[in-house]
Amino acid sequence: MRKKEIKNKTKRIEFRCTEEEFNVIKAKAKEASFNKISDFVRERTMNDSKIVLDATNFVESLINWHKEAGRVGNNLNQIAKAINADVKGKGYIQDANAKAMVACMGEYAAMNQTIDHSLKKLLRHASKKKKK
Repeated sequence: MRKKEIKNKTKRIEFRCTEEEFNVIKAKAKEASFNKISDFVRERTMNDSKIVLDATNFVESLINWHKEAGRVGNNLNQIAKAINADVKGKGYIQDANAKAMVACMGEYAAMNQTIDHSLKKLLRHASKKKKK
């Protein structure tokens, strides 16, 4: 195994940033297990021209949203059953409430469809970028 070649770093790059920007860069360097910001910036710029995003929080949010959407869907199914029971003459739900519930169910379905379409579009875009 060959020893890693050590090169002297003789050039210096300086730039100004706000306190907030500095704290963000420092936190990202620490999150990526770099002790020095310079090592973090050098690694990110020299070894890969792609910007790497941590999608962990995004994916966790999607999973949580999916679980919550499932619960809402389950509740809406129970409401639909109650409306159908009322239609059969059991008298559980007043007409105005039934109409409001049906409208709510329609809005939920439309939102779910919009989110689903957006996620599919995002995935298609990401897969095209990956192939390039």
